[in-house]
Amino acid sequence: MAGLYDLFEGNAGNFTVTNTDSEMVSAWYSTLDLPDAERTTAAAKLTEAVEICRKYPDKLPYIDKCAELLNCLLDVYYAMDDMRKCRELIAEIDRINDEYKEQGVFREVNEEIRKVAEDR
Repeated sequence: MAGLYDLFEGNAGNFTVTNTDSEMVSAWYSTLDLPDAERTTAAAKLTEAVEICRKYPDKLPYIDKCAELLNCLLDVYYAMDDMRKCRELIAEIDRINDEYKEQGVFREVNEEIRKVAEDR
């Protein structure tokens, strides 16, 4: 996994939607079957990418990427069994979907995760 991360990290360059994609992919792959400490690191990287997207609140590609990253972050916090954070992320994704659906931005939340988060 370190090789994949090094590849993305070495080519991150300027912060663009494309580079945010590489950060997202790198962080998301890092969450698969890893201990919580490493998941926490992945969550931090995803959060960093979300913050980059939030710097461009009027640009639809960044808004869409933000919603996608939030969905990846949701997977991470679900794997960490942090349902409070899952509920926060679901609410934010739902808000983005409601606000930007007419412009073509919509990211579906995993229904299983939604149900488990609401039940706890």
